[in-house]
Amino acid sequence: PDMEVKKCNEQIKERKAVEMDKPKPVDDEDKPKPHISDKLQILQEEAESFQMLIVRQKEQLDEVHRILKKKEERVIELESTQGKLQMAITDKTSQLESMLETKEKRINEQELEIADNSSQLEE
Repeated sequence: PDMEVKKCNEQIKERKAVEMDKPKPVDDEDKPKPHISDKLQILQEEAESFQMLIVRQKEQLDEVHRILKKKEERVIELESTQGKLQMAITDKTSQLESMLETKEKRINEQELEIADNSSQLEE
């Protein structure tokens, strides 16, 4: 009989240990249920929060668009300036090449004159 009592006691202890590990069911009846107006209030607050977030993000997006527009305008200015500079460089290069050709012709003419004069002196 003592062995049977010990076995029963051990089984009882094991069952209690297992039940202690299990989560206890929550009685919905014990908890006060939130009123529909409370739920509505929470949803309205969340909606307002989302609206504020959307407004802030819209403002940030507008700022990004404004900055991009300024950058685009600056790029157009720089491209225009680059075009003008390129044309000026091309014009100046043409002028210099023309001047160089003219000077080369003069030098050739002077060399011919010198050669001609030298041959006349030799005679």
